[in-house]
Amino acid sequence: MKTSRLTTLLLALSMALLCAPALAEPSPDALFKAAESGNVTAIRKALTQGISVNAIDADGWNALIIASGEGKLQAVQALVKAGADVNSASKRGETALMAAVLSGNIAVVKYLLSEGADKTAVTTKGLTAADIAGQAKKPEIAKLLAPAGNKAQAAKTAPPKAAVSKNVATKENAAVEAFQKGRYDEATTLFKELVTLDPKNALAWHFLGQAQEKRGDMPSAKAAYAKSLEIQPTGEVAERTKSFLSRMPGEKDCADCPEMVTLPAGNFNMGSNNGDSDEKPAHKVSVAAFAMSKYEVTQGQWKAIMGSNPSELKNCGDNCPVENVSWNDVQEFIRKLNAKTGKQYRLPSEAEWEYACRAGAQQEYCGSDNIDAVAWYGAYADPKGNSARTTNRVGQRQANAWGLYDMSGNVWEWVEDSYHDSYNGAPSDGSVWQGDGAKRVLRGGSWDFDPQDARAANRRWNDPAYRFNVIGFRLARTLP
Repeated sequence: MKTSRLTTLLLALSMALLCAPALAEPSPDALFKAAESGNVTAIRKALTQGISVNAIDADGWNALIIASGEGKLQAVQALVKAGADVNSASKRGETALMAAVLSGNIAVVKYLLSEGADKTAVTTKGLTAADIAGQAKKPEIAKLLAPAGNKAQAAKTAPPKAAVSKNVATKENAAVEAFQKGRYDEATTLFKELVTLDPKNALAWHFLGQAQEKRGDMPSAKAAYAKSLEIQPTGEVAERTKSFLSRMPGEKDCADCPEMVTLPAGNFNMGSNNGDSDEKPAHKVSVAAFAMSKYEVTQGQWKAIMGSNPSELKNCGDNCPVENVSWNDVQEFIRKLNAKTGKQYRLPSEAEWEYACRAGAQQEYCGSDNIDAVAWYGAYADPKGNSARTTNRVGQRQANAWGLYDMSGNVWEWVEDSYHDSYNGAPSDGSVWQGDGAKRVLRGGSWDFDPQDARAANRRWNDPAYRFNVIGFRLARTLP
């Protein structure tokens, strides 16, 4: 599929984006070299130095594509377990699965398929992994990748590829022209038609979101952005899409309700094999789309629903997180909020919380490897952190890629799950992990705790009746 007009439009608009300056990151060259040689120890060392597992080179290749192309099974497994996106594509549309096909290592192909690699992905020349296997004369791999069903019948009923490509190109040109001339109603219609013809076109979904946003249709714009991220969770288009999402106002069901951000469905690696024992084993989790509150629930919001303020640190003000609330207290707040709004507010599951925190990345904290960028922490730590001996107004540090603030630091956040001392037997679908309820999980660290407590993978627990001035919460909401 040709995307030259869309790509040109994206570049033309790039200077107009009001994105926060990106933090400097270490060069990914060490990770790429380790992936090429299959050196698992060097891969792990590079990742501990802060290199993103999904970092890309000038051609859009990441370490997983490189390792797959070299047929390095152990390296591929290590990268996937560290959070590499199995369906990330280069600028030419090449995926790790396609690279593995060319390597001829059927074990790598099978492993990637078991981890959710998309057999239907196509390069910019319209080739699938099966097509590449056929051209490379690798019959065993081609057989493995062959689509199910009657190929002859499919060939009879499917429109010719050339005709589809021509229709896509024509529709794309018309959509881009309408967008550039400010005809956003027309552009919305044309981009909708384009994504119907080409549903895997992340860039088209992105510009559909922009056109809808220009028309003031924020819910539809968010849905289109979320679809773009679902198709292409990493890379330049994904980063721009995340920047648009992070600037958009949250949805509110009432004047005193929290702002909610709709998060896309996706997969991620939960936990850490390099952390505490209860963070192990790292494991893959699939999460359905849901909404998460943009900020921790504030003292003002609590007072509006409950009629009182339990916080010890009231002097911080109404825009500071409510604290000194137990898990049981939060359940009563949710009951009253749901009765007022008719919605399905709830605490997030622990998996949903970490998925929201990581926002498609594998960073030390929620949104960065630099704790001072995203968190208030360490009032009583040695060395001291950046917080005074109090909570802080929500939304003052940098948001993560999905526009969520204070996921690391400020106050510990209750989640719905009972505490278990490891992830052995944990659900893989993002649901709440039930137990006897004697211990409830807390995540995110707080204003007075050490940096390690604010790590994305860190876990704590307490009695559901326990209250203290470092404990608050944020809400999730089930989507209709």
